[in-house]
Amino acid sequence: RAAERFSFDLETTGLFMHNTAERIRCLGVATPKQRWVFPLHMPDSPFPEHRNHYKLVRWIVLEATGKWCVAHNGKFDNLWLWTRYGTAFHINVDTMLLSHTLDENRPHGLKELARTELGVPDYDIDVKEKQGDLFDTEKLYEYNALDVAYTLEIATLFESRLRKSKTLRRLFYSLIMPAARAFEHIELEGFTVDMEKFNEGERLLQIESAKLEKELNKLAGEDINWNSTKQVGQILFGKFKLKPTVYTDKGQPSTGEE
Repeated sequence: RAAERFSFDLETTGLFMHNTAERIRCLGVATPKQRWVFPLHMPDSPFPEHRNHYKLVRWIVLEATGKWCVAHNGKFDNLWLWTRYGTAFHINVDTMLLSHTLDENRPHGLKELARTELGVPDYDIDVKEKQGDLFDTEKLYEYNALDVAYTLEIATLFESRLRKSKTLRRLFYSLIMPAARAFEHIELEGFTVDMEKFNEGERLLQIESAKLEKELNKLAGEDINWNSTKQVGQILFGKFKLKPTVYTDKGQPSTGEE
């Protein structure tokens, strides 16, 4: 109740939320000062509160209303909460999407970001220990606690970088996050797509893309891979001697949109 911001994460026995045989094992929550892990699937426990946790989850979500909520690939977790408990968190910042917004060319997994951005050792555990029938609860809960702790730290770090660009801030908060929240509801029920129109649109885009790439290669004087930041950088700053105006965090000339 005292915290203004928090992160959350689930550990599940599977990846598909509509599979009724799969379960949510635990819910991790972190504030800047504290981490909690709530066991949600202990079928052999003699304690009723471990078997009937519906009210607990809904109470936690209710208490979080109005607070700044952070998650990593949070749509996945919220879809599980919607299907199991009929409620979910309002996610303000998804660190996976924010990572892509800041630099689309790097890995966006939580473990990779924790290593590269926070300098922490690899703490991942085997899939069998996350989803198998025989799992070490203490090991799983510690893993869950680290997930939410590092997610909150990464969010703080990335949000400070996001504040440096008005354009990226508008993109992230006004388009990317609202779209991610909308897709939660779309993916719960599905969304009708006219595949004939979809395929026609894809074909037209491929034709236009090939045309533009041909024009780019003509301007460059050679055929290059325009998805390669290294090759694009060599053309812009090496061959054409353009003066860089934006640099990466490592001090290299940036070929990003900005």
